[in-house]
Amino acid sequence: MPTPRTAVRAAVWVISRSATAHTASATSVTALRAQEGTTARQHAQGMAWRHAPTTYDYDYLATSATRPSVPYYGQTVYESDTDTITARSATGAWQTVVPLGAWPAWTPTLTNLTLGNGTQSAVYHRVGRRITFRWKFTLGSTSTVGTSPQFTLPVTAHADYAINMPIGSATLLDAGVQAWTGWPIMISTTTVVVTGISVSGTYATNVSVSATIPFTWGTGDVLMAIGTYEAAT
Repeated sequence: MPTPRTAVRAAVWVISRSATAHTASATSVTALRAQEGTTARQHAQGMAWRHAPTTYDYDYLATSATRPSVPYYGQTVYESDTDTITARSATGAWQTVVPLGAWPAWTPTLTNLTLGNGTQSAVYHRVGRRITFRWKFTLGSTSTVGTSPQFTLPVTAHADYAINMPIGSATLLDAGVQAWTGWPIMISTTTVVVTGISVSGTYATNVSVSATIPFTWGTGDVLMAIGTYEAAT
């Protein structure tokens, strides 16, 4: 718990963030009045007081570089530079609770994909350890798709994710012709491979995407994937 900052009389008169001299064994405290926008009041000697939370505890304004120096577990902070509300976890880490702005972008590392003059959009949303992402790769005239195209995730996944575990869905779009269904499948805690789905046999199976599977890729065609997973930390 943080160093007591607050004194309240009859739950109305508040001296907040004001304790300037107090130790665990002390029977007295030195405090400043008129803090956090309150008005200084006089109080009779012997008046009973109690410590209670104030706006500082529930609506702390900061940036990601100026979080409270003595936080308590569960304390929430609004960070103006990231436009997020973060909270102190039981492990002592700051976790994103509510992102208030647009989803931030990340730059995936691509394998068996060449962007060339194509375009790529990759954004994600984090709440605690839950990561939700959206990825879109649109081919230009110099873009290429190789066998088993892969991209890296915005945040390292939990170690429990097994190889070949799907974490969402994918669409393989032959522009103006047809959309094919696929999966973003984990091949490590940092990377997914985009696969197609084959229904040529008795059961549907995964099939490796390549330059000609499930169609011959060209300008304007699109690989898309969305997914959700648990982060490692």
